[in-house]
Amino acid sequence: PDSNLASLGAATLTDSSNIDGKASDWAAASSALACGQKTRNGLLALDHEARPLTSLARMLQEKGWKIGLISNGTLNQHSGTAAFFARRQQSETLAILGDLCNSRFDLIACDKIEMPGDYTEGRLNALIKRPKYQLANWAGLGQLNPKQKIFLLGSAKNEEGMEAGQALNLAELCAKAIELLQNPQGFLLIVENAKFAQFAQADKPEAREQELLLLDQALGWAMKLQKEKPAETLLLFSSDYDAAAPEKPVYSWLSAANAPKLAPGLKNSDAPKLLAQAAGIDKASFEAAAKQASLPLLTNKRAQDCIMPFSADTQSITLRYGLLEKARKPLVAKLYNAEGKEIASRTVDEQFGFISFEQLQPASKYAATLEIDAQTIKMPDLQTLPQPKGKKLFSFALLSDTHVSLFPDLSYGRLHASSRQIMQDIIADLNREKVPLILHPGDLCDASLPSELEACWQISSRFQGKFIVVPGNHDRFRGEFGSKWLEYYGEPAGLQEFQTVQILSLDTGNGRLGKAANLAAIKALDPKRPCIVISHYQMLPDLAQINDKDSAVHDRDKLQEYLDKLGNSKAVIYVGHKNKPCQVQLGKVTQINAPQTTQFVDAYLLVEVYEDGLLQSLRPASDAYTSERSRRLGGAGMARAENAFSIWNQFIPWPDN
Repeated sequence: PDSNLASLGAATLTDSSNIDGKASDWAAASSALACGQKTRNGLLALDHEARPLTSLARMLQEKGWKIGLISNGTLNQHSGTAAFFARRQQSETLAILGDLCNSRFDLIACDKIEMPGDYTEGRLNALIKRPKYQLANWAGLGQLNPKQKIFLLGSAKNEEGMEAGQALNLAELCAKAIELLQNPQGFLLIVENAKFAQFAQADKPEAREQELLLLDQALGWAMKLQKEKPAETLLLFSSDYDAAAPEKPVYSWLSAANAPKLAPGLKNSDAPKLLAQAAGIDKASFEAAAKQASLPLLTNKRAQDCIMPFSADTQSITLRYGLLEKARKPLVAKLYNAEGKEIASRTVDEQFGFISFEQLQPASKYAATLEIDAQTIKMPDLQTLPQPKGKKLFSFALLSDTHVSLFPDLSYGRLHASSRQIMQDIIADLNREKVPLILHPGDLCDASLPSELEACWQISSRFQGKFIVVPGNHDRFRGEFGSKWLEYYGEPAGLQEFQTVQILSLDTGNGRLGKAANLAAIKALDPKRPCIVISHYQMLPDLAQINDKDSAVHDRDKLQEYLDKLGNSKAVIYVGHKNKPCQVQLGKVTQINAPQTTQFVDAYLLVEVYEDGLLQSLRPASDAYTSERSRRLGGAGMARAENAFSIWNQFIPWPDN
């Protein structure tokens, strides 16, 4: 009765069920409290159709508010605060960590971070420091510069047997956070006691009560500020969800100080709307902003608007656009035939996305315009692909440089933290379409760790066709990693048959072609029969596009005999590594540098194999939001998009020999 919580003020029960009317899990509850929308279990800041939402923290951050986040739990696993900074499936533990570091919140403090066992704490420290965070144990807060962003971490590993209050002290840290976050524009501080639920589930009543006492003391510091600045401070106290049986009503407590009257019938998703209203954002504006998938605040200074033709097949053309600033009016895209007559129009009201024109004629020329407010962007010289004359033999997908990782990478707009989900989604699509073959020219993994390879195998083994992969420079073939590769994917080099076509796999992961297995496979090649070659490194450099010492296999000058045989074969070569849209002729043979799935222009190739050649089209590897996020943070404007349409969407005839 004499607790801070008891004297807080208004209190009510709120409906904390998920969108299906059943008990929320921690992810759905976090989304409701952060974004004001109920969703399905397992989704963080994603609506029930998995479309990205924007949290109250992000909205206020854009208005110049400071944001603080404190939890005595594991922030990237089972944290009710996660939807304030992450848009993910709840299972994407390490991707959630990447979003946390990329949030640019002013103060982050947590007890632990969940990490795979074969990743070092040094790598975690480097990840946190890359966005310019000061990193320290929470007890070292007093030694840090209060004018810079702060990340306080208790441990990089989960420790068993930790007692109540032994780790991060919520009360002390809450007091210090309030002091540090003071700001003329305002601040939002989110405090979570995750250990209370942990001790309750573990049936440790004494530890649970001690954690409740610490949380009550933290609440006391917030109430002190509210009493000092009553007109400027709104304080909400809520449980995130009640894990009741699905058939029972599901409620959580919501208490408030200096809030409007808490009317009966409130939902947990109403809590952020009360906070938004206190911050000057009315309910309608908040709900509209929550549905807008805001992009990261930090944009690489080299980034620019990107308007590009993206893909084509025999009957369609797709454009991709990404604007740094949202247009004042809806965008209007128009398509014109070769005579200049407008034949189709599309209107969109998003800041980024894809625009498709379908039911077109094969091998036909078109032009497009995109009207952005008063500006008109012209895209001439668009063309659908020709319809091959020969019989279709089969199709395959070319996935390159998937960089499957269990750890986020914030540099250059890389999507390595999402790599598993991206690869999993692509394979699910290919299974639905009954594509019988995937070819992968290397960098399957990112750090050559056995745990990464195990994750790759769990995903690729779900593919219902044949999966052929060669090592890249990130797939270092040694120790346990090498033995697992042989177990999962077989020998890294060789010649095999797929239906009536030869598949030549070359192991150039270390930058060299002259390995015995490679040379034996080239010798065994029948140059008169169709062959698809995959290699991580280029056989021959495209010096106009990639002019560095790592542009092609390093020992090519010593292996001219083998390169000549390849160049005089009935073959097409697909390579990875550089992932720029370029091609070069090795004798009669076309060599294509494949796109990367985990960095803008994040995509893969769908290739149809015909008797007279290969028909290839570009496909997006991720959704429009994820792709634009990669482009912005990587600083790419048109640099990596130049020539993408013409190189990655084309018909390549088999060479005559």
